[in-house]
Amino acid sequence: MKSKGERVTASTKQDVARLRVELTNPPALRTDQARLDWADYRFYADRRLRMIEDALNANQTPPAPPRTFVSFQAEHPPGSVVRNEIQGSRFEGRSRGELEKALGPERAEAVLAQPHLSESTAPKVGKGELTRPEHVFTNPDGRTATAISNKSRESMTDASTARVKSQVIRDLEEAVEKYAGVRQVRRTGEQIEVTRIWLLYDAEMVPAKHRTTVRKTVVEFADMYLETGLRFEVGIF
Repeated sequence: MKSKGERVTASTKQDVARLRVELTNPPALRTDQARLDWADYRFYADRRLRMIEDALNANQTPPAPPRTFVSFQAEHPPGSVVRNEIQGSRFEGRSRGELEKALGPERAEAVLAQPHLSESTAPKVGKGELTRPEHVFTNPDGRTATAISNKSRESMTDASTARVKSQVIRDLEEAVEKYAGVRQVRRTGEQIEVTRIWLLYDAEMVPAKHRTTVRKTVVEFADMYLETGLRFEVGIF
């Protein structure tokens, strides 16, 4: 029979407070993968503790407590549905923060709430086949736009320098193919010209040893488009 996995004890508010303190003191993390595992585990455990605390405050039955770190690693390995959801949710919060810093809270909220930009690849393509960046916003000139593409699914933890460079180039080429130039905003029908592409990478998925390679690759790729007016930027956070 498959084990359900070991869990911590979190049945009282005191337990919750104690576990939150413990989450600030990680075990020995000797590899980049272990550090990524801990980042995912901490996000998962923090979220579960909030749910338990809310239930206790409302005099309701709390959900099951978080797994132990070892149990979490065994039950939810990298690439599993749970890990992908955690990484996506964690990165979504970070990308919101990055937009707020770049645009200000009010404009960032307007960008996050707007219709997605999409482009059909065939005259009568179905809705599910539309391609889109995560967000698009108008540039200061008022005529052109920036498309943002979040990159939080592909881990560079165990990648070689050559593989990291190839992955970034693929990300850039995909962004150019899907988003650059005149595109149509789905639902509104408005046409806009995308002249700036902003790739956002999850810092937990890009070890420090590879960040210079990521940034250098974007700069080198951008040099090929200097005469076209298309600009590229990258954020790792």
